Amino acid sequence: MRGNVDGFPASMKLPLFESIEINQSHFLLTHRFLDHQMRPFHGIDLSIAYNYKAVIYGHTHQPKIKYHGSVLYFNPGSAAFPRHSNKPSVGVLNIDKLGKIDPQIVYITKNT
Repeated sequence: MRGNVDGFPASMKLPLFESIEINQSHFLLTHRFLDHQMRPFHGIDLSIAYNYKAVIYGHTHQPKIKYHGSVLYFNPGSAAFPRHSNKPSVGVLNIDKLGKIDPQIVYITKNT
């Protein structure tokens, strides 16, 4: 996904968002969780409005697992540039055959 500071020429070919389907469940991948009119999705049940089970985003670089209604909002954080005293992290989404999502944040630690 193209981020808000990705201004180099090659990044302009990257999409602002992508909709994917896994095990008959729909997921929105985006840098920021905004709609096409640049309004936050707050207050909208995306499972009804757009049939998404999860919105996966990264703009804040802060790990978060949050549900709004039946929709998972998932930010894996950042492995390279964590913010606000967060530890480096990545996200894992285990999705079973029925589309049930088990979200996890994995914190990266240095082995010394």
